[in-house]
Amino acid sequence: MSDEEIPTILVVDDDEELSTIIEDFLTDFKIIKAKDGKEAVELYKQYTPEIVLMDIVMPNMNGIDATKEIKKINPDATILAMTGHASEKGNEALNAGVDTVISKPIQLPNLLAEIETYIQRISYNMIQNRLNKVEQQLLELKKAINRIEQHQIKISKLVEKSINKLFKGIISLYNITLFVIMLLQRLTSSENFKEFLQQNRNLIVMTGVGVGLIFIMFILPQTKKLFEPKKKPRFVLGRTKEVR
Repeated sequence: MSDEEIPTILVVDDDEELSTIIEDFLTDFKIIKAKDGKEAVELYKQYTPEIVLMDIVMPNMNGIDATKEIKKINPDATILAMTGHASEKGNEALNAGVDTVISKPIQLPNLLAEIETYIQRISYNMIQNRLNKVEQQLLELKKAINRIEQHQIKISKLVEKSINKLFKGIISLYNITLFVIMLLQRLTSSENFKEFLQQNRNLIVMTGVGVGLIFIMFILPQTKKLFEPKKKPRFVLGRTKEVR
């Protein structure tokens, strides 16, 4: 197990001998020690340990006040109170936010059992939180894929529409070209222009309609763009804003 995977325990007690005994017993954990509540709060900010073993009666800042301060930093902090005054201070400690109260003198095997129970809970909650985050990420990814698919469908429809329009334009242009060639051939072979107009009236009309369609489909939209008023920039509160 790497150092990052080893759970950290903050032991808070003004009894240095007891703190050392706990440290020597809990060899599977990384131990940080504080002599009073004030130091405990600072060390919690620095290390964010998985578990805090908190003595209740201490100088400078007692365990009750230290628990309240740590809970302000992290409402989910796991704090196990240690006290020789369980009957007097137990309920107050629980109301302050500790998870359980362990009576002194400390029975080390019982202490280890309590710690392992809470470590398992913390590990389960961490795994559950990670799974929830992964599920949320997968949901966001699914939404993103759906948006991409919708854009692809729109693009496909636009491309299909453009191709159909272009194909129709090519067919129309081809037919118009044939009509024009036919008209030119008949015009060159005709001796009377008026007679030519009367004989080829339908063909001339069809050619005119075809030219009109080509103009409407391709030339007119481009012509409109040329005459559209360009947007002119103006400055509004230090920003450039475009206006017509």
